[in-house]
Amino acid sequence: MVIGPIDSCTLNSDGAVHLHTSMGSTGGLIRNHLDDCLIGFNKKIGLSSPLQAELWGIYIGLCLAWDHNYKHVQVQFDCSEALKLISSPLAESDAYALVQVIAYLVKETFDNGLCYNSM
Repeated sequence: MVIGPIDSCTLNSDGAVHLHTSMGSTGGLIRNHLDDCLIGFNKKIGLSSPLQAELWGIYIGLCLAWDHNYKHVQVQFDCSEALKLISSPLAESDAYALVQVIAYLVKETFDNGLCYNSM
């Protein structure tokens, strides 16, 4: 295990949508630089697509990381489409408002952006 700066953390998030009802939920956890689990979260997000559920998990997790004063965040999730959208240079003008908000949050609050790791 590589120990990062004390103000670093890893966010693991995942979203899911029920096949028949399209009701979505998201959840995740934040681990500190020593790999200790610090915060867990889950949220029902209502009618959504799988991509929206993934994006909500990333957004909620980033807000929690910022609220707990983490400035360096590695984000791990399993949606390559979400990775493509939020890491795009055009993310701040994306058609999805949630992508725009995530891009703005990253640009304005986190040192050196984020490190994305699609699982």
